[in-house]
Amino acid sequence: MEGRAPVIAKYDDMRRNLALAKLAARTNAESELGRMIADVKITQTIVMKDFETSAYVRSELQALLKDVTVAEEGFDADAQEYWVRLQMPKIHLLDAVKAVSN
Repeated sequence: MEGRAPVIAKYDDMRRNLALAKLAARTNAESELGRMIADVKITQTIVMKDFETSAYVRSELQALLKDVTVAEEGFDADAQEYWVRLQMPKIHLLDAVKAVSN
């Protein structure tokens, strides 16, 4: 599963910006993997006041990801994004799907 995150020049230290993007990319990949094996609960609230609308969307995901490792990772200079590809042993993936199904 692949996750991507933009590298934002928030800090003067580029290593810090890359580290934050790497963490965000991994979190994105883990979320995508979790969505594949578990249910996602979405709650939406729409508030209207004087013809102004505010919408709040909250999602919740609970999944067991075991022995997930980074297979590949890198920085895409053209897109200014950090990317991470995760892998999870099939046996643990099957266990996770069974746990969610019960």
